[in-house]
Amino acid sequence: MGKFLSLLLKQVKIISLFPALLFLICLVIISQAYVPGTWLSGWDTLHPEFDFLLNIKRQIFGVFREEQGLGAVAAHSHMADLPRTLFLWLSSVVIPQNLLRFFYIALCLPIGVLGTYFFIKNIILENLEKRLKESFAFLGALFYLFNLGTLQHFYVPFEMFTAAYAFIPWLFLTASNFLKLHTKKNLLYFSLVTLLAAPMAYAPLLWYAVFGSLFLYLLFFIRQSKKHVLVLISLTLLINSFWILPNLYFLLSGSAALVPEARINKIFSDEAFLYNQSYGSLNDALIYKNFLFDWTALSSNSNFDYLLAEWKNYLTPLVSSIGYFVSAIALLGLFFIKKIKNKSDDFTKALIAPIILSLIFLINSSFPFDYLFSYLRDNFSIFREAFRFPFTKFSLILMFGFSVFFALGNYFIYSLFSKVNRMRKFLNSLLITQVITLSAFLIIYMFPFFNGELISSKMFVKIPQEYFQTFNYLNSQDENLRVSFLPVHSFWGWVYYDFGFQGAQFVTFGIKQPVMDRDWDRWNPANEQYYKEFSYAVYSQNPQLLKKVLDKYKLGFLIVDENIIAPDANEYQKNLYLDQTKLLLDNSDFLVLEKQFNKLSIYKYDQKVSDIEKVKQFNSLSAEYKAGDIDFAYLNQGNYIQNTGSKDFMNYPLLNNIDNQNYLDKNNFELDNQKVYLKLNEETKKLTINLRDYITAENSIPVDIYTRRELDSLIISFKLATSLTNEELNIKREVPLGNFVSSEILLNIDKYQSLKLKNIDNLFEVNQGRVFIPTNVYSNISLYDTFNFEKSENRIVDNFTTLSNKSNFALNLCNKAQENQVFSVGVSEGGDLKLASKNSRACLWIPLNKIFDKEKLDDFKNLIKFQFNVNSSEDVIGRYCIFDKFLERCVKEKKYLTHESIIEDYFSISPEDLDRLELVLYLDGVNNNKLEEITYSNLELESGGSSIIFTLTPEDLFNMVGDKKISLSGVETMVLNYPENSLDEKFNLLESGHEKGECSNIDTKDYDRKLNQSNGYIEYVSERGSSCDYFSFPNLDHNLGYLLVIESKNISGLPLRVCAANPYSKRCDAYLALPYHKDFNKDVVLLPPMADGGVGYDIHFDNYAVGNIKSVNQLKDLKITPIPYYFLRSQFNQTENYSNEKNLVILNKSFDKGWISLSGGEHVKVNGWANGWIGDNLSNIRIIYLPQVLEFAGFIILFLTWGWFVILFKKGKN
Repeated sequence: MGKFLSLLLKQVKIISLFPALLFLICLVIISQAYVPGTWLSGWDTLHPEFDFLLNIKRQIFGVFREEQGLGAVAAHSHMADLPRTLFLWLSSVVIPQNLLRFFYIALCLPIGVLGTYFFIKNIILENLEKRLKESFAFLGALFYLFNLGTLQHFYVPFEMFTAAYAFIPWLFLTASNFLKLHTKKNLLYFSLVTLLAAPMAYAPLLWYAVFGSLFLYLLFFIRQSKKHVLVLISLTLLINSFWILPNLYFLLSGSAALVPEARINKIFSDEAFLYNQSYGSLNDALIYKNFLFDWTALSSNSNFDYLLAEWKNYLTPLVSSIGYFVSAIALLGLFFIKKIKNKSDDFTKALIAPIILSLIFLINSSFPFDYLFSYLRDNFSIFREAFRFPFTKFSLILMFGFSVFFALGNYFIYSLFSKVNRMRKFLNSLLITQVITLSAFLIIYMFPFFNGELISSKMFVKIPQEYFQTFNYLNSQDENLRVSFLPVHSFWGWVYYDFGFQGAQFVTFGIKQPVMDRDWDRWNPANEQYYKEFSYAVYSQNPQLLKKVLDKYKLGFLIVDENIIAPDANEYQKNLYLDQTKLLLDNSDFLVLEKQFNKLSIYKYDQKVSDIEKVKQFNSLSAEYKAGDIDFAYLNQGNYIQNTGSKDFMNYPLLNNIDNQNYLDKNNFELDNQKVYLKLNEETKKLTINLRDYITAENSIPVDIYTRRELDSLIISFKLATSLTNEELNIKREVPLGNFVSSEILLNIDKYQSLKLKNIDNLFEVNQGRVFIPTNVYSNISLYDTFNFEKSENRIVDNFTTLSNKSNFALNLCNKAQENQVFSVGVSEGGDLKLASKNSRACLWIPLNKIFDKEKLDDFKNLIKFQFNVNSSEDVIGRYCIFDKFLERCVKEKKYLTHESIIEDYFSISPEDLDRLELVLYLDGVNNNKLEEITYSNLELESGGSSIIFTLTPEDLFNMVGDKKISLSGVETMVLNYPENSLDEKFNLLESGHEKGECSNIDTKDYDRKLNQSNGYIEYVSERGSSCDYFSFPNLDHNLGYLLVIESKNISGLPLRVCAANPYSKRCDAYLALPYHKDFNKDVVLLPPMADGGVGYDIHFDNYAVGNIKSVNQLKDLKITPIPYYFLRSQFNQTENYSNEKNLVILNKSFDKGWISLSGGEHVKVNGWANGWIGDNLSNIRIIYLPQVLEFAGFIILFLTWGWFVILFKKGKN
């Protein structure tokens, strides 16, 4: 049999066909991966083929990325992608446009595999006989192809990684050939490969990692061939100088230091590194398994699943053992190099240093490297950001090195058998068997490749034609008018579309105008600030504010894209606000619906914008505006510059006290249990406050209600609640009590605010509590005599039997289904209701339209009293709420720890509310294996119509304050004395919140929620997923701004993430990650008023854990304090002799010191983001971007390098 196989091999000369066989295998894999009629697009994607000339121009003039929103210094080296773009342009002659990206990425697979084959064959095993070196080179190339690293670099492909996969072997091959032969031809080959490999530098750190590895490899030969090593290193740097020089500018100019401070990066970067760290063991590194195995993606059924779900199912322990087996052979090859003495094996030994370097970065969670990485990340923010994904930077070098040693390991095994006399006559058969067996193992290991699983099918999408119609339309318009796509529901730079695309946006490649996309927020704080202002204007439904934002940032087109979806496990992220957004745009007289391409609606704002504009009227601010939802300086004053030392300026002292996550600067305030003390700086103390401005600025203001009896009337005083003045400012109303009988009266304001007025017979003033009065509409004040609720004719329900006759109960499970769940409801003969639950949360739903007669209800005249007794044998958690089906939340809610208690509450109801409201009774028995019961008895539902109604008008409020002005001179702190219980009731953290739950896109491995009663905190624990909780504040008026005070402690893993969920827009009005507090610490977050007509916030906490790294966090306190947001942030003063006599020239691109005026003038920042120059004579100003010279210099160096080659070859010398 052995002789037959040997003869067969000799006849067909199959060994010489190994490269063809490798190419054929790659071709089969590639053909199986492609989905006909689609674009390869998604995740991180590049599409220069949308408009080659546009994108080539951007790459040639690529140091400042004008298309990135307001513009940004190039963080990614887009110009490095120029060789690939030119290749695609040439290929477009024969390759269809939608296939070009797939064509390049697919081509990278065989190029890399063949490069590995030839490196092993011609460099590492050069001295072996042909059949051996070709056989083992074939196995080494198969190893490079069939491993989990290849899968992860191609499954959601990004060109820089596939380019590195393709050209790393060729870089080492051509460099080694030059070191061996010292010929100009080989040097030319190395230079060509270096240029073709430049696209891997799109993310410069990947290129630096590869160059560092190549440098270590070449360093091994420095003694033997110093001159040639230096030539290779120098050529590498010279050829890549066209992008290296601009990248050095990015790193050294201060732009790089801003990247870790971006809101997206603050939240995501630590999570990203933990994904790597959870796979940072030697076990995972040996089979190149990393974070993508924990990554999730949107599936076709609109649910999230593991991105590599098919692979996770396929890689059983038995299949995975193949990966460890072949890596063990590679390690055997690493040991084998000690036995080799001949010269050619220096190349093998030179690979050890790059392998060790790569391995250190991949096993970052293993001792002692975990301490090293923790130190570097904690002390160097750039390192923290740059190496959040070490796997993507160093795995390819490790794969390549192990491929070489896998070939050597197999040769070592073969050589052991060749030394056994009895085996020598079977060596050919042994070789064939070894090649076939190992090839079979590798193919079985990665067999899903042959079923199309090299590239995720989710990455193949059919891009709708309307996008290309939009490209064509916009490319016929003014290129200076910026474009913004809506909806703007999320600050994440990750977009989901209903046609299957998911990832960073793709439209920028086809539009000549700058696009205001979230993906650019990472590179420039001004882009992030634009999003805050723009999304606030949209979600607060404020057309005047929207117009100001468009003016400030020079936008010309708003495109509502109804292909965008928001699939998220979080209920509050699902509403894209599309109907409200389109209504806002349609009703804005400054916008015109210019074009409609299917689901894309293009609105045009017709403003004249040029790159350079001259301005005569502008203001000067004393401090830079950095973060906020409204730029009050621009809103109120128009164009402004940041003051650069002039004595004439305007000052908004309270404008810059928050960061980009809406955290208040802790240096600017102090807290106690009842008050917030806002520290005033010297500029703030110069303010003079006009209280009429206070009324005008705020949507609602706080007033304290006082009452006193005067004969048959009740004198109600509405006193302005402010620490700004000690003078009493109030509105008084005399209310004749007439037929009122009770000594207690219920006061209701606009349905949502209620107070029980007690001691109304007192002849001296009694402070009854605090309410908020709207400043721009009439307030309807209703008074109810509580005696009316005792009248039998007003009683609607007097027990649960009556209620069950009026309404159909609906008993449901209100948590995820799990094992051993029991829940039930029953009504006794005496009219008591009993709820029972075990391992479940039982919810009883009672529609109010089944209880109340809509025709008998009258607006503002119906207050419902709701009263019942609660009893249980054990202290269990009960809760009731008034649930709004439209808002999908409780608009009134109360939780009670029962044993025996009486619940009494009131709520206002009007006819239009009735069909959407339900009364819900809960019993929380989640994760309790004991059957819990709770009994509700003595139910009373009573209605009481009001007998007195009066109004307060905005004019009343203005008359109250008159022309009162207050100076802050000498004032050290401004006291925001809104007591924490000024809301409906005192909030208790431990008695609020909800049962422990998980809210991950996938099943969480472990999660828990523990109450620590003795120390007064809640502890959240989760592993590989989320443990989540939320606290409802159903009565917070959205007309007000709030300070959210959170006291927390991080034990391990990621800190808590917080979402202040707005039930009307169903998005997070604030979303942030809490700091890593190792002791309990308070953070204060600013919630701006939304003025969307809504009421209530739910504060969500997400205890998110990555991999097997547990997240443990403790929450000790949560407070919400109303503040006069608009008033405080809009206060300003100006110098006494403020004047403005100079000219201002504005360059409407993001501020950078690299912009230079050749005509002089002082360089200033305009409107918080743009460049400007002020001077006396700037009539013919010329402006250049000086760092662009660095790229041009690199091109010149590149051309000179090729010119040197021409001269070298003409000389004819080697």
